[in-house]
Amino acid sequence: MECMSSNVNGESVSRGYAHMLRAGAFLRNEIVYGGHLTAFGAPMKVLFMATLMEIRVDLPLLLIAYLATLIVYSADYYRSIEKDRLTNPNRAAFLSNRAGIRPYLFYAALLLAALALFANQGLIITILVLTLLGVMYSTAFKGITRKVPGFKNAFTSGIWASGVSFGLLSYYSLPLDCAFVLLFLFLFMRSLGNVIFFDLKDVESDASEGLKTLPVMLGRVRTVRLLQAMNALSFLPLVAGILLGIIPQYALFMTALAVFTHYNVGRASGVEAQHLGYMYYMLADLETIFWPALLALGKAAFSLRALL
Repeated sequence: MECMSSNVNGESVSRGYAHMLRAGAFLRNEIVYGGHLTAFGAPMKVLFMATLMEIRVDLPLLLIAYLATLIVYSADYYRSIEKDRLTNPNRAAFLSNRAGIRPYLFYAALLLAALALFANQGLIITILVLTLLGVMYSTAFKGITRKVPGFKNAFTSGIWASGVSFGLLSYYSLPLDCAFVLLFLFLFMRSLGNVIFFDLKDVESDASEGLKTLPVMLGRVRTVRLLQAMNALSFLPLVAGILLGIIPQYALFMTALAVFTHYNVGRASGVEAQHLGYMYYMLADLETIFWPALLALGKAAFSLRALL
């Protein structure tokens, strides 16, 4: 009897361990392939902009930024399952086995609740309009990309930059001053580089659909050159703001991102570019997670310098 009891306990432990492994694998895939990791960059951008504008950020605003971005990314991933079977089969397989559109309806309900509880009228309008525009791209605006070169790249980048900057402006009723414009330009240029980089992996499928993205129009080699130039030029708004005295000097620490981005973009120029691993695209999205950390490091360094 003791032996049987021991076997039963051992089988229970094994089943429990296997269940934990499956749950852990699902959670990891949900975070990476479900859009959560990418959406986490939105509140990091809010923190970045608020830090440089010396504004204390409320937690509900970070939650709203996260949920709005998650909805747009999730909807795009869900609609791109067939395309992803070639460029990102792991994500396609995970999303195909997911519970249909129920997760997206849940995210939308959370966003509406957060807006109703914490947002003012200006923020509600800003977030709802930009989220709707982001979700509607593939149905209402995709056709424009077949006629206007680079429309998708500019449109998508404008949505991401506007959601963060104008969301912050609406929530705190901030003035539309020169510092705000320069920070918006920085966000837009970094977002544009990211969007163009991600379109590199979809060159073949976008070309077959007649979509005139910049990588399709320029080709891989010239797109990589453009991305390297944009990587360097994107920091000009911050430098201009520092020289004008309207952006804190410690923002210079953000230029460390140039090395990070240069490496990722450089990988896309190699002979393996057509089979570029998903890891490099994930790293490109992870960039924004380091933005507040770089500002904190820069702030500490300049404060220490002032004391010496």
